[in-house]
Amino acid sequence: MRPRPPYPPGVYLKPGELHIAKRPALIETVLGSCVAVLFYCPSRRCGALCHAMLPSGHGADNGDDHKYVDAAINYMVQIMRQNGMVENSVVAKLFGGSDMFDAARDSGPARFAVGAENIKMARAVLQQHRIIIKNSDVGGCYGRKLLYFSETGQVFVKMLNRKAVDEDLILLQTGINNNG
Repeated sequence: MRPRPPYPPGVYLKPGELHIAKRPALIETVLGSCVAVLFYCPSRRCGALCHAMLPSGHGADNGDDHKYVDAAINYMVQIMRQNGMVENSVVAKLFGGSDMFDAARDSGPARFAVGAENIKMARAVLQQHRIIIKNSDVGGCYGRKLLYFSETGQVFVKMLNRKAVDEDLILLQTGINNNG
């Protein structure tokens, strides 16, 4: 029997959470209309990932309320700067922002497309910080499961249908993930 290669510790992000990985970590999350913004610093071999639910806290003084796209990205940039990383040394990737609801049934001028608004906010905040998005997989009508290796910057994306997203979120809410 061959020995298993050493895997980094696993982190499962719930909606509204983020993780700053100063040591190698495998960060996993499941997205629907939420977005995940990933930072990776190749020279330091470290990174961060947020799982944001809504575009903005509308100027509320939330401080560390990471459920908002703008607040989560601003916090990650702040931590990055405190650790001596500058924006041009960081790779950014953007995922999620699906339209998980039936667009044909739920259309009209009053419809709020939270996925599209999350994508728009993430792009705007990253542009304000002059951070270029190297890769993205956004929009559509399917959820995504992400596996992010913070030491290498690699991301694996699995497309999910609505049922799979719901099942994974139920497991998440009960404290059970796919690893146990």
